[in-house]
Amino acid sequence: ALSAANTISSNYIGGSSYQIFGSNFVNSGPGFFKGISLNSGSTTISRCFTGNIKLSSILTPSFIGIEVLGGNATVNQGNIIGSANVSYSVTMAGTGSFDGIKSSSSSAVTIKGNTVANISYSANVGSPKASCFYIKNGVVDQNRIFNVGSQSPMMTPWIIGICNESNGTANVISNNMIVMKPGNAANPRLYGIYDKSVVNAGSIIHNTVSIQGTAYASATYTTAAFYRESSAPVILYNNILYNAKTSTSYSKHYAIYSALTTAITSNFNDLVTSSPTLVYWGGTTYANLTAWKTPVRDFNSLTLAPIFASPNDLHLTAANIGLDNKGSAAYSLLYDYDGGPRSITTPDMGADEFTSTPSFTTPDVTSESQDEPSLAIYPNPMHTAAMIAVTLSSDNQVSINVYSLVGELMLNLSNQLMLKGTTNVEFNSGNLPAGIYFCRMIVNGEKVIVKRMEVVK
Repeated sequence: ALSAANTISSNYIGGSSYQIFGSNFVNSGPGFFKGISLNSGSTTISRCFTGNIKLSSILTPSFIGIEVLGGNATVNQGNIIGSANVSYSVTMAGTGSFDGIKSSSSSAVTIKGNTVANISYSANVGSPKASCFYIKNGVVDQNRIFNVGSQSPMMTPWIIGICNESNGTANVISNNMIVMKPGNAANPRLYGIYDKSVVNAGSIIHNTVSIQGTAYASATYTTAAFYRESSAPVILYNNILYNAKTSTSYSKHYAIYSALTTAITSNFNDLVTSSPTLVYWGGTTYANLTAWKTPVRDFNSLTLAPIFASPNDLHLTAANIGLDNKGSAAYSLLYDYDGGPRSITTPDMGADEFTSTPSFTTPDVTSESQDEPSLAIYPNPMHTAAMIAVTLSSDNQVSINVYSLVGELMLNLSNQLMLKGTTNVEFNSGNLPAGIYFCRMIVNGEKVIVKRMEVVK
């Protein structure tokens, strides 16, 4: 457990060589087992790997890969809980609980660019619970989930992709690719994004959720790409919410399930199900988009089955012409799951801006060469001020603006003719809250460069 300012990087928990049903760590008693746990302070966790974990059925074990109990933390740059390649790299007993990356901190935490995959429950009965990502305050962005499920048809697991439980702040859940599978469980609860916030849920934008499998005729539990438990205000924009759990008669598989009918702003989503119902809304079911949408609710949404690169890879193929440029810039980001640039006027729905070139990095988007404009920011991260250096190969009109993580314009820094060479623009961040921002430069009305910037206090 760590409590001061730290950097945790390139650690292997459970060994560096993963094997199917790997068991480098096996518990011999009950209790809570954690890979990395933070109590306070400011900590960055990157490129840490947790696998080869096998929890036995001795009482009710609980496992957390990375936990933030207090303080600011950034959990990013390729942490993997489970394995991206090896099946059953973490196995649990039938009554156990699993959290991949969990933050209960009241301070802002960023969970970005991580993978939770190949997590399985090995007992024959029980109602285990798996929550891949959990956040109370902060951002969950550009993460990936797949192959989390059960090996037994007798189990009734809870499997949650991202659990959003805002404690009063407006969290941002964005650019995540979430594949939900029940494994062999016939009667699971599957929730791609589960919102149980009590005050202000925040923004859920540009996510791609795919729920897969076959419905069990006598099942009693629901599945939903987006499941909303509370009445907290939430913005639901530019998402692909696809519940492909096949059923011809069993109707409890929804694109959207909301226990209540208040305080939701939803539009420009692709809402698709394979079952007879599309949406559950405070006790009323809607069979299709025509029945569901109103002038103030999902009026511009679509219902087109997306075509993915593979069942576990939710990048969109070129065949998705019906989804191309169908999102809204009103609630959009400047970058996609891969860090590629989004259209600033007509973005695509979902996590993947599939006409952009994937870069598979955190957002620092440029297409610069020595002859093209460049943008540099230093220092970055910054406390109160930074210098923005603009380098041009010829005289051009340049505009520079600063945006929040959800695309809200925060500052106009410059809109002027700049001469060939390097021009320095001073940026005073003193009035901005700590967090992630994006500096966007437009040269001559068409060349766009976006740089990620972080303000720390």
